[in-house]
Amino acid sequence: MLEGILGIEPAERAQTYQTMADVCLNLGDVDEALVYQERNIAYWESAGRTADVVMGLLRAGLMLARRSDWGKAKDYLERAIRLSSNDLVLQARSRIGLASILASSGSLRAAFDELQKALDIGTRLNEPAIIVRSLLGLGRAYLARGDLRRASVALNQALSLAERKDPVARVWVGIELGRLLTEEGDFIRARQELEASARLAREGKRPADEHLARSYLAICLSMEQDGAELREAWDQADAARRFFEGTGDFRGMVVSQVACAKVLAALGDPALAARYFDQAARKGRESEDPVLEAFACRAYGEYLAGIHDEMATVMLQRANWARGKLR
Repeated sequence: MLEGILGIEPAERAQTYQTMADVCLNLGDVDEALVYQERNIAYWESAGRTADVVMGLLRAGLMLARRSDWGKAKDYLERAIRLSSNDLVLQARSRIGLASILASSGSLRAAFDELQKALDIGTRLNEPAIIVRSLLGLGRAYLARGDLRRASVALNQALSLAERKDPVARVWVGIELGRLLTEEGDFIRARQELEASARLAREGKRPADEHLARSYLAICLSMEQDGAELREAWDQADAARRFFEGTGDFRGMVVSQVACAKVLAALGDPALAARYFDQAARKGRESEDPVLEAFACRAYGEYLAGIHDEMATVMLQRANWARGKLR
């Protein structure tokens, strides 16, 4: 329908294409989203709209990351950084985007460097949004490294700023804090953070963020072994799994599959739990994201160890092998 009414000026057409790119991405059609995004980048370049080119490259890079095309995604973000040399806010946003790609592809040391540069810019300019998202990225990177203490410091600093300044980042920070608190065994506080993030995501009409928060919440609830809550956790995890399988979001798919598996194991269905654990481990490998693969394999290995299955050692070794790819 939109294609049929595009006899309009180029700038308005670019805005329409951006909407189409976003819709395609939300439907899981990354290739189609990239077609529209790259049309926009070409138009903005011809019109000399450097800031729009930078934002287009940033979005395209993150789209490429959705299909684990790390090399091309990195090229787009590095180009965005070069073009934004005269606009420090845009440069910081580009560095945060590049750090996300670097971390997901296993280059944690380089990701830390980009995030620190972005944080320095945000602090120098007193830009709360840049500071929050830099700290969020650092928190995620410390979690990937297994440094829970530094992750806690970064995420709690981000939380204090995001509460007042950045409602979208508040959702993301709450999800990461929920993960951290679950890892530390503080299930009550983890539930509070994840429930708050799910609620805020729903109010902000961000279904992917809501389902991700509910997946981590289901993992947290699976630790508490309460029958009524486990049934609720299953409904949330299964709904998230079905949602993410329709979007092609690797992180969402892996986390929701692990959530389904953990809840089923707690409900006493070992056969179906093993099936979902196996799917998560396979999808983690397919993502080419060492952190995701390690997360899925560790969860499966710990489950197998709990039922004294000899394959536990293999799966835990595979988790360690995936973590060993982080550099």
